[in-house]
Amino acid sequence: MTNLSKGAEIMKKLAGRSSDLSRSKDYVQLIKEKTQQVMGIVKAQSKQAQEQWNTMLQANTTSPSTSRIKSWDDAVEEDEKRTPVRKVSV
Repeated sequence: MTNLSKGAEIMKKLAGRSSDLSRSKDYVQLIKEKTQQVMGIVKAQSKQAQEQWNTMLQANTTSPSTSRIKSWDDAVEEDEKRTPVRKVSV
């Protein structure tokens, strides 16, 4: 095999890798874009849930059971007090 044919063979292999590399870059870019879209949706839903929570708190401040709940953490703590926790032995 001559040096010229070896060089041509190497160039073919590199060209194949180059196209694979560009496809993988496109794939990575697509994943980044989709991830950003999902994160935007998650942030929007989180904001909406927080707004609903604040609205509920404002609407229920006259009730004695909810008047002492001031934050999400307080609500979780209150729920944990009301919900019995079962201990499971292994």
